Amino acid sequence: TDSAEVLVGTNVDYARREELGFMGRDSLGRRYNFAGHPYLRPAFDEKRAEAEREMADALRAILARVVR
Repeated sequence: TDSAEVLVGTNVDYARREELGFMGRDSLGRRYNFAGHPYLRPAFDEKRAEAEREMADALRAILARVVR
């Protein structure tokens, strides 16, 4: 095929709440009404073309080593 898939994310525990916000009770019963502050998706969108170029360059380098 002419496609590839990339997984972008973070392992920071609070990242989902920070990105999307949180309303309601948490597992300890505390109430929150926290608006999201997106940072991961806007950064991804801003750098997407650059990341695609870097991945293409890396793939070309790998293929060049394999077909030698």
